Amino acid sequence: MAASQEQQQKTSLREALALDQIALSDTFSGVSIRTFWGRLFGGQIIAQSVIAASRTVPDDRPMHSIHGYFILAGKLDLPLLFRVIRVRDGGSFATRIVNVLQENKIIFTMTASFHRPEPGPEFQIPVKELRAILRYQLQNRDFGEHSDLRPSGVPTPEDLIESGDSTVFLDMSGNIERVSVGSGDRWQMWWGRYGGPGAEKLDPEDWRLHQALVTYMSDFGMVETAKQPHLNKTEFSLSMSLDHALHFYHKVDAAEWLLFHIETSVSSGARGLARASVFTKSGVMVASIVQEGLMRVPRKSTAKL
Repeated sequence: MAASQEQQQKTSLREALALDQIALSDTFSGVSIRTFWGRLFGGQIIAQSVIAASRTVPDDRPMHSIHGYFILAGKLDLPLLFRVIRVRDGGSFATRIVNVLQENKIIFTMTASFHRPEPGPEFQIPVKELRAILRYQLQNRDFGEHSDLRPSGVPTPEDLIESGDSTVFLDMSGNIERVSVGSGDRWQMWWGRYGGPGAEKLDPEDWRLHQALVTYMSDFGMVETAKQPHLNKTEFSLSMSLDHALHFYHKVDAAEWLLFHIETSVSSGARGLARASVFTKSGVMVASIVQEGLMRVPRKSTAKL
């Protein structure tokens, strides 16, 4: 049964992620959040797939990576069906495949891996390198020296709002707050968190929900960043996400501000690549994202002979 427009307009992000389990099986159903462009938001489908997969694994195995492919554009007026395949349950890792269907057609497929936490060596980009990269990209903006993100000197959301340099932007669900830090010819930087009017308090121990919310945010700005080197030079007739990969390195809190630093390095053949690193305010890199997007230009008409 198709969902009414009124129902979709009232769907919150938490409601969209509260999938219904069907007949106590590994199949779930969900609803969509209405978008202004008339198609499903890719981040919503990925986040819902994360919820579906994670509900089939034990509580002691949080997700560490996903790899997904967008196959067909989803329809807003139809519910979504999530079929989870239990590929393997090992001593430390669990692997799942999620196929998302509408009208008996797969519109998105994803492989997810879950890992029981264990001790090991830790490393991330050195503080000096991170500071040099971010300060270079923000060199035209004077934010002073004080910031909670001390390794990079990036202004906090509070700094930006108080100074009037940026305002809080709510996504179409009304539950994701974003504050822009800046952008350049091949990069953009913004803060994001779960919040907004009426946002429910999150259980800090619910790793499934926190990872799903960060996954939802991970699709923002990726294709747009891949297109940035071509702005004012190229007209695009169609752009959309093709595939999406996400890795988690630490426990995340989606209700706390996270810095998304997105860059593009290559585009060719109507496809562009974007990469992102996600940091806490204290400078800890908690996740990384890679996405390839379709950037189609108008096709030249061929004269008939």
